[in-house]
Amino acid sequence: VELVDQEFFRVKTRFPIQAFILEDKAKFQAFLRAAFNVAVPPEYGMYLPKAAAFVTYDGSGLGTFTHEIAHPLVEESLPDRPEWAMEGIPAFFEKFYGYAQDGKLHVQWGYQNPWRIEKLGSGLTQLKLINIVYGSQDTSEKRLLTVFLHQRGKFKTFLELVQADKRRGFHTHLEAAFEKPLNEIEDDWRSYLQEIESRRPQIMTLPSSQIFDTAEQYRQFAARFGL
Repeated sequence: VELVDQEFFRVKTRFPIQAFILEDKAKFQAFLRAAFNVAVPPEYGMYLPKAAAFVTYDGSGLGTFTHEIAHPLVEESLPDRPEWAMEGIPAFFEKFYGYAQDGKLHVQWGYQNPWRIEKLGSGLTQLKLINIVYGSQDTSEKRLLTVFLHQRGKFKTFLELVQADKRRGFHTHLEAAFEKPLNEIEDDWRSYLQEIESRRPQIMTLPSSQIFDTAEQYRQFAARFGL
């Protein structure tokens, strides 16, 4: 939470937030059904705004924790977010590598998530930017957009514009961040998707999100995976 506040957007979320971490997926899903009347529990974790709580299980991964804890930050700190960003922004925070030193996190962001890329399949390069902005129901597609913003150096600008609800005369905060209409961003978007496709074999080898105890451990890890 401190890192998001310092490096991405001002956190205005109310605390505390309850965290329930169950033993395994079966108990996690049973708990959601019994305690919160969730008819179809998700696979990894869930934030429940009315209860100010998020629920996950041991083994779901550090990325699940960061994704779910980002939900209340986005809901309360970015009230003017576009619809796609309600999942797109938290999903951005689920993939990272870094280390902790002297009580501070040092984190590298912007990696693709292997299971999401696999889920998107062979149709990845055909995804239309306008369709994700205005109608996608797929979190994996929405995550592509926040990573695109990050890789093009526009993510923090986008978040600042969303928090201030400024569009600079454009229809969307996304266009305002790029200072171009969607149709003029589309070519760069297609290039981005082609970059992902060309790197698919390497992306599929990326391990789960990790924070190391020392900078040297992180450097050795990054060298091993070519990060």
